[in-house]
Amino acid sequence: MPKKEKEETKNEEIKKGGNASFYILAAVILIIAVGGGYFYSKLGSSPNSAQAAKNTPRGGETRPTLSPALFFGNTAKAYKAAQEIPEVLDGLFCYCYCQEGLGHKSLLTCFTDDHGANCDICINEAIRAGELHKAGYKVSDIKTVIDKEFYRPKQ
Repeated sequence: MPKKEKEETKNEEIKKGGNASFYILAAVILIIAVGGGYFYSKLGSSPNSAQAAKNTPRGGETRPTLSPALFFGNTAKAYKAAQEIPEVLDGLFCYCYCQEGLGHKSLLTCFTDDHGANCDICINEAIRAGELHKAGYKVSDIKTVIDKEFYRPKQ
């Protein structure tokens, strides 16, 4: 094999190895972000979580939410709300009707995978619930407001 062909083959092998390294690094970063989000959500419960859970029926979602770091803009805000106040979102009905169509337990379930990232209803409900929670609303009052603002007849 001529020297020039050997060099070209070697350069192609280096490029292929570089691409593989990039994908491996991206996968490791994703795993760390999701794992970090899970542990952060377990450590970051608010002191009122136990009281809030007593005051509202829960959907029973136990899976962790995806990390907000995986998303941008309002989508990241919605995943952050799900991570910070899971006891609130688990007591809310999701008005995209995914409980019926996808078997979701509550609005919180939408954020355990990428469903919430692809649904404006889920995103807006979670952000609104987060705003109301920060404003000091009780969980039962948040549920009332969400039901009034987001209810729409099934189509």
